[in-house]
Amino acid sequence: MKKFLLAIIVFSMSFALSAHVRRWANFAGFGYRIPSNMIVKSQDYDYEKQFSWQNGLNLFYTGVHPSKFAVRATLDVNYTQSDKKNVNNENLSGLNVTFLLCPGYAPVYTDNIFIGFFATVGIDYDFFMYESNSSPTVTYREFYNAVHVGGNATMIFTPGKHFSFYGSLCIGCNLPGKFRTEAEVNSTLTKDTDDTESVFKYSPTLGICWKF
Repeated sequence: MKKFLLAIIVFSMSFALSAHVRRWANFAGFGYRIPSNMIVKSQDYDYEKQFSWQNGLNLFYTGVHPSKFAVRATLDVNYTQSDKKNVNNENLSGLNVTFLLCPGYAPVYTDNIFIGFFATVGIDYDFFMYESNSSPTVTYREFYNAVHVGGNATMIFTPGKHFSFYGSLCIGCNLPGKFRTEAEVNSTLTKDTDDTESVFKYSPTLGICWKF
């Protein structure tokens, strides 16, 4: 995992440096991650969780060279729900964070239209926390993390010189990952970790951006 994170940092720095090369066109902006679902299963079939209504903020950068080689980086910060009730029989809600790096190609690239197709690789992370209504109070934390690989299609429309609109769709797979549950009561912490199966995931996004 450390080597993977190092590769992401190095790739991110290359994105930043590309923005200073005049021959590149660059787009940076934000948008709304349209709600979508994914189902996480443990490898021993001990449980199945559906993370539903994942939606929130999408931040992105896209750079394209005159050769039509393109790069893309996105960060999603989303609200998410689980179909499983917590110990208080309440809906379980939490935070989803997804970071992706995407090399690709833009078969259509003009002053007004960009259409690009990308390979994607990154990290998908979900976090839930809640407390029991019992006495003594038990604090529960649930974590899910996995490496994501897949593909992306992005379209950007620039009606003028700078201000632009974009639409994007990521479709891919979370590779086998980890689901960890922690329970803390009176400063005593217990942990349980399960291996998860691969998970299909899709992420549609609409937003605005600035061309420079």
